[in-house]
Order: sequence, then C-alpha cells, then structure tokens
Amino acid sequence: MIAGVADTHTAIWYLFNDERLSVASGNFIDQAADDGHGIAISSISLAEIVYLTEKARIPANVYPS
Repeated sequence: MIAGVADTHTAIWYLFNDERLSVASGNFIDQAADDGHGIAISSISLAEIVYLTEKARIPANVYPS
C-alpha cells in the first residue's frame, strides 16, 4: 500500500539525508517503511531527477541506470 506521495525535493533530500528535509517528513517516510508501506513519486519527479542529473545539479547516482 502507498502511504503517501513525495515531491522531487523530498525524495532527493530523504535519500541523501539532507538537513533541509523536515523532521515530520523524514519521520513519515521512516514510519511508512517500518509499516511495510511505500512512498510514491510522480512521473514528473522522475523527469525532473533526470533533468537535474543531466545538468549536474544533483549526483548522478540519484538516477539509477
């Protein structure tokens, strides 16, 4: 079951333990994982991640090949 949908920044900040991620957001994602639920991201977020990777704005390992 999907517990929520993360926007682009939330997903990236969570994956990289960025301090800009709010405590509430991090706790929500952690609790969802502990409960066996997923967090979805939209297809436009995937496109944005590709764009940001191509422009070297985020590390290349964000977008798996």
